[in-house]
Amino acid sequence: MMPASDDNQDVDSGLTPMIDIIFLLLIFFLLTTVFVPEERVLSALLPTDIGEHRDPVVLQPPQDVMVAVFPYDPGNPTSYARGAAAGSVRAEYFADLWRQRPIVSHAALRFGNADDQLVIDGRALAEHSSRTSGQIDAVHQYVAEQLRRHEEDHPSRVDQPPVVLRCFSGLPWRYAVVVYDAVKAYEYTAARAIGADPQDLTTARRVVLAPPPVRGGHHFGSGQELAEIIH
Repeated sequence: MMPASDDNQDVDSGLTPMIDIIFLLLIFFLLTTVFVPEERVLSALLPTDIGEHRDPVVLQPPQDVMVAVFPYDPGNPTSYARGAAAGSVRAEYFADLWRQRPIVSHAALRFGNADDQLVIDGRALAEHSSRTSGQIDAVHQYVAEQLRRHEEDHPSRVDQPPVVLRCFSGLPWRYAVVVYDAVKAYEYTAARAIGADPQDLTTARRVVLAPPPVRGGHHFGSGQELAEIIH
């Protein structure tokens, strides 16, 4: 009987050592590879000894146009004023004031740190009468005047400083709605004046209704919110 040929014998390939070598190579490349940011590559290509030294230009973000809506007491106009309390007692003062006598019949509208403000009669807004339209017109006129003061020299509305409306969460939503509508009405007219599409949100000014803060069950939360809005 003839012996079997060597060509027909199975050959053990030994895959285990090969897999070990592959894993060792992967670990080596992971540990030795360094990713260089594009900024470092660009700075290495630019000359450093040519031209005069200049201070770096710091781009300041646009300052938001803050619009505040907070309670107003016709019987005591200074109770919710900016100087009604000072320091760390502001939150406690406004919390006790709101808890003892919550005012929802009137609200004050103020832009930024301006001294003047518009008193909104909430009862007129809720009547749906001729007094309602008169009150809405007053809000629109006041908002337009204030926004014109905060206009900056930009060719488009999207480059204007964003308008942020902060309305005290204890007030009815009709106050925030009428002020927000007045801001949007002004922006609609301003966009039409420069030939822009008022419905195009990509070219429109940013108008934000700030959400109310999340607070716990302690009544000082309302006082802290009032202190931040008023001051």
